[in-house]
Parts: sequence; C-alpha cells; structure tokens
Amino acid sequence: MGLSEYHLYQKIESKCLPIWKVSQFLEHFTNHELINIPQDKNKTAISGPPRSSHYPLLRALVYRVSNGIILPDSDEINNLLEKINEFGARNALQKLLAEDSPSIMAACEFLVMEFYRRADYEMLKSVRKSHPEIELDLYDMLTSAFVYSDLDCLKNQDYIMRILQDLKIDGSPPSDASEALVLLYMCRKVISRVDVFLDLWNAEDISAQEIDHAGAELGALEYMPLCTDCPVQMKLLLDSGFAAGQSIFLLQAIIQARLEATLILFDYLDLEVNVDLPISQSECLAFGSIWEAFDVSTFYGIIEKVVSEERWEGVPPIPRIYREDWLLVRLACLQPEMEGYVIQVLQRKYPTMGPNLFTSAIDLIFLTPDFSNIWNFLARSNPNGHSFWKQAVSALQTFLKAATDISATKLWQKTIWEILVRNTDDIPAIEILETLLNAGADPQITLAPSLVDNLNSILNSPLLQTELGGGPLEVVKPIDIAFLLQEPSAFCLLLNALTSNDIDQFIQKLTSLPEHELLIAGPQFLDAAQNRNYNLVESLWNKRFETMDQAFISAFTKGEIEITKALVTRYTASSRHLRFVLALIKTIIGRKKISKIYEEGISLLNWMLQGGTNFNAISEFQEASTRYIEEYNSLLLETMRHGTIELFRVLLGFISRQGSPGSFHSFPELQKQGINPVPHAARLENLDFLKCLIELGFDINQGVQRKSTVGSISPTETALGSALMRGDLRGLTYILKQGADIYAPCEGYASGVENAVAWRRIDAVALILATDPDCYDLALAASVSLGHNLIEDHIRGERVANGSSG
Repeated sequence: MGLSEYHLYQKIESKCLPIWKVSQFLEHFTNHELINIPQDKNKTAISGPPRSSHYPLLRALVYRVSNGIILPDSDEINNLLEKINEFGARNALQKLLAEDSPSIMAACEFLVMEFYRRADYEMLKSVRKSHPEIELDLYDMLTSAFVYSDLDCLKNQDYIMRILQDLKIDGSPPSDASEALVLLYMCRKVISRVDVFLDLWNAEDISAQEIDHAGAELGALEYMPLCTDCPVQMKLLLDSGFAAGQSIFLLQAIIQARLEATLILFDYLDLEVNVDLPISQSECLAFGSIWEAFDVSTFYGIIEKVVSEERWEGVPPIPRIYREDWLLVRLACLQPEMEGYVIQVLQRKYPTMGPNLFTSAIDLIFLTPDFSNIWNFLARSNPNGHSFWKQAVSALQTFLKAATDISATKLWQKTIWEILVRNTDDIPAIEILETLLNAGADPQITLAPSLVDNLNSILNSPLLQTELGGGPLEVVKPIDIAFLLQEPSAFCLLLNALTSNDIDQFIQKLTSLPEHELLIAGPQFLDAAQNRNYNLVESLWNKRFETMDQAFISAFTKGEIEITKALVTRYTASSRHLRFVLALIKTIIGRKKISKIYEEGISLLNWMLQGGTNFNAISEFQEASTRYIEEYNSLLLETMRHGTIELFRVLLGFISRQGSPGSFHSFPELQKQGINPVPHAARLENLDFLKCLIELGFDINQGVQRKSTVGSISPTETALGSALMRGDLRGLTYILKQGADIYAPCEGYASGVENAVAWRRIDAVALILATDPDCYDLALAASVSLGHNLIEDHIRGERVANGSSG
C-alpha cells in the first residue's frame, strides 16, 4: 500500500490493467483507419472526433463484458451491440476481438454466447476462428437462459429452440443433475417435447431421483420434473422413475378437473376411488367435479400427503395442527364449488366443534403465508382465472352464516385493519369490511395497542404516536384508523354502522386534542360526518385535517418564514419539531440550488441547527424516536441520490457528535440503526459524497453487517465491496488511496481480494495487485479455487513480469 493517488490514477491508463492493452490498440486503430459514421442526423451520435468516435463504445463493451458487469441477455449488452451495428463498427469490433489479451479473451468467452443468441453467425465464426480454444457450451447457455430469461417473452423462444435443436443434433448428454433438470424444463416448457429430453438423458449416469432432488432444491414446484399439464408427458416421466411431488400434482389435476392426469396419478399412488369416475374428459365435465367421486377420508389423505411434502421452514409460521385445515379452507376459496365439500371434510375431522369450526375457518382464509410453495403453485392453477381474494369473499360469506361470535375472530380484531392500512390492490378490503359489518361485527371494538403501533408504522400519523409519555388517543377504535386511510369508503361504512352517540364521541375526541397540537380537523368535515352526509364526507376527504408539519410546510412554501420559525420555537421543548426538519428535507431534496425554495430551505435548516435542533437529543424511550431516526437515515441516503453536497453536510449536522471528532462512531444514531453512508456513496459511484464523508472523518473501512437468514453468514458491506460490485475503477482507485483494507471481510467473502476475484473484476484485481503485490498468493488461490482461469493466467503473468516465479 502507500501509492499516491496520482500514481494510482496512472495505473488505470498503464499496462498494469488488462483494459489498457485494449485501449492502446483502440487508440492506434481509430487513429489510422477511417470509420464511417452514418449520416442520418436522426440517429444518436457518440461524442468525439470522427476518427475516434467508436473508441468509448468499444472500450465500454470490452470493459463491462470482460469484468462480468453485464448480465447475459441484458438490455445493456443488447444496446451496446446494436450501437456497434448502427455505427458501422462491426469490422472494428471483429479486429478488436481478434487481439490476444486477458480482457479480450474474457470478453470473447462471454460474447460467443451473445452472438449465438442473436444468431450473428458472422461474428461468432470470426471469434471462434481467432480463439479456437474458446468452446461454445450449449448447456451453459441453456442454464443462463433458465436463470436470466423470462420464458414467457417470445424474444427468447427461438434462441432456446435453437439450443435444443443443436443439442439434439450433437447428442451431448447433460453432465449433472442441474443440467438435466434445466434440459427437461426447457424441453417441456418451450417445445413440449419430453421425448427430446429422454433421448439425451443417460439414466445410468444421472438418476431420476437426483434430478427430482435438484428440482426440489430450487424451491418452486414448476421446476419439478412432473410439473406438466400433458398426461402423456406425465406418464412418460413417471415410467422413467420421476416421483417427487406426485400428491401436489394430483391435487392440481383434481381441482382443474383433468381426468386423465388424475387417473394416472391415482394409479401410481396406489389410491382407490370409492365411486365410478367418468370415463372421458367430456363426461368428466358433465359429471360436475372430480373431487365428489372421492370419499372424505381419501381426499383428506391426499391433503395430508401434500402438506407433509411441503418445506415449511421458510414459510411464516402456521401451527402444525392447522396446516391441513388451512389448505382445505383455501381450496374452498380457490374453487367456490368446493365450499360444501370442504365443510364436509372439516366436520368429519372435527365432529364436536360446532360453530367454532367456522370461526376458525374464517381466520384460516386470511392466514397468508404467501411464501408457501404449494399455495403459490395451486393459486396459479386457478381453474376459473379469477382473483383468489374475490372468490374468498364467497367462502367468507358461507362461513359467516354458521359462525357465532364474529367479533371474536382474529380477522375482525386484527387482520382486516392491517389489510385496510396496507391497501393491497388485489384484496377487496372494503367488500370484506362490509361483509363483516353486515354479519354483525362490533364497530366499537377496542384495538390492541400492539396492533395500533404496527399500523402506525405505516400510517405514521401524529394522532396515533405516543409522544411525551402518552398517546393523544388512549383508546383506538376502528373509526380512528378509518379516519387516517387514503380513501373514505371504510370511514363511511363505519359511520353507517355506528350509533349517533358513537359518532359524537369520535368527534369530541378529535376536537378535544390539547391545543390542537397534533392535527386540526376541519369543522365542515366533522359536521358532514356527524350528519352522515356521505357525499360531502367523500368530497371533503382530502381536506379533513391538517397536521402541524403540513401547516409548517404550507407556511414555508408561501414564504412565511417567521411563521415557520415560530412553530419551531413553540415545539422545541418536545421532539415534535423534528417532524418539521424531516418535512423540510423532503421538500427541498431534488430542488435546484438556484431555486428560491432550496436557498430558503437550506437557510432555515441551518437556523434550526444553530438553535440546537438535534436528533440525538430525543429520548430512546420515546415511541416516536425510532421512527424519526429511520426516516432521517432514509432521507440522508436519498440526498446522496438526488440532493446536493451542501444539503448533505447540513443533514449530517443534525446528528450530534461524540467521541473522536468526525469519525463514524461519532454518529451514534446512525451506528445504532446499522447505517453507514460510506458504502452507500461508493455504491452510487458518487465520489463527491464519498470524499465529503472521508473529509468529515468517516472510516473508509467501516462496514455494515447486513441482516441474514438464520444459519447463513451476514455479508459485510464496505466501500471497497461497493466499488467492486459496481466495477467502478475510479472509485476503487480513490478507496484504495484512502487505505482500504483489502484483507478485511468483504460482501460475504473473507477479503476484498477474494471478492474482486469472485466478481470476475479482472481490472480491479490487477489494480489491487499493483497497489499491494503481497496479495498475489491470496488472489491466485482465489482464482484457482473459483475456476476463473483468465484471471489466474493474468495473475501468473503479472507475477512473472515482476520477477517472481509462480
């Protein structure tokens, strides 16, 4: 370490970096050969003199491809190659790709796949002629298409079909279970020819059980070998030994009324049907429904087997004893014709529960572990093509008729208010609310404090915040939540359900807030609510109240600066004035420095800062403090994306400093929240903000431990890792100059050196080697371990060039 920044920048344009050899060739080529530019003025031109206008385009293509920054079949690679064609630079690219350098070789390994995908056989033949050692791995290309492509997009169909056709001609079998699974998936999905897979697959080398296991590891049922709508294909696969997921595919066939598939799977599962099934698909449709042919115990046995095969460890918790019931209830929603049959199954299982059975079923409808593999699969199998939640209302109405205490359901006490607040488009929350109220649910139920806190993490309303030792609303009712929603429908439904006395109490509660400090409700709106004038309530909805921070911003945008300062002074004794800081920051982020709003906003923020406004002053026991700090952190990062350095410096001033001046540890609230703006600035490739943070004393090596799933290693996010991820050489140069520790853990790897190799950043590896030659052994070991042969060759070459053996 220890190279000056000047010398490090020199390394970027020196022979230490593989891309330099490309740049050197390009400079020579574009200065000595005439490259014609299209004369069409409507086409986008690349800046630069005519003789060198292709330099940035070709250099960008090679750099980004050779360093693994572009993904296969991405818009970026397509756009770059289209520009090559548009500007008549194919010959230049052909000559460039014939060169022998680490960057060119790495680029060619990638581009042969792209040229094949684009059916650009001229370029493909040219590259393979120049570099015969580069192999065209059809299975690798098929896997890339499987990983990166949207198979429903027609642009990829021809490409995949060409790969499958060439594999069929070549006769090459898959080498492992993963390749076999991808081959089977593509044969089934794209060409509907399982026989092509069976011809290429060697069952003696790779067993059906291994392929089944590979499909299960992907965690989605549509990748399982038996996932096919074609009964002929299914029988071929079953006869070939594939067995995983038979019960779930049987259940799918039953609810879709696919008779032939049902009979095939029944035979393989050795199940018995107690009544005669129709003998043809047409008779099946006339018969009504397949499930009615099974006795209750047989059907429940299928449900049990489906549940037992699900991987529940990654699913939000459903108690073990309710899993079969949950699936049954949801099937009734998915297929409304099954409602009566599902009730029979449940009553057979719980003969003594009576009305409580339906109360439990109501809550199971809305128990939504949407990460459930089986449920995602079955929901996409919906035979009616309608929204699940639209159909769920029908099941809800059926269960409500038999339930007794609707107000005791979790749906009424908690779930419906969460649905309303989250405002999820696909759930008909208003229809569900109206159904519950019509069924007799108590509109005056008191909502649990824990629920209110959760709801307010989304609503972020001062009406619900518990500041200064106690919330303004000690008891929260459904009407209070409805009053804060974006739309008035739920509020109107509850007004209709409440008594006149209940409405009077609600209005009294709003008008008796201490000095109207938190919000001011409009008197005209309150009169409309009291008189149940629903049309007027809806027309006044967006004017029903004004919060104090809204009043603050309104005065600020009108230029009434003295009023804004008076509001700040009035609330300085509490933490409420911090809402003004946050509201003001939101108002001026993204504004141009020359705008009056921006200038006055910066001036007002500085005035508040000088007056002692400080996020570190709020008590950690106050309910609002965490919310304020989270919002502040979000705005700090948002400023790096859309704001100015000036605003950024002002924002940092609102966190008081402790410990050594300027260090990251001097910003305790940032540290407490796990936020470090240094990696974020590096990730944005914004050197101005990164330099600002380093000047203030932030540590270039300070990382943030990301949250991880149980049992996995939490990756450490650092500035070095961010620059490597982006492939930002200029940022990397600055970060190395600041003393970044290349041996420290980085983004899930043991060191930054190994991270650079793992990301295939060949130029970054070269720059790190030039900065600290002592890391040669570590870089070499990583490249060997990861199988990145070109990086390994480059490292060995650099070692020899520097006089070492290796």
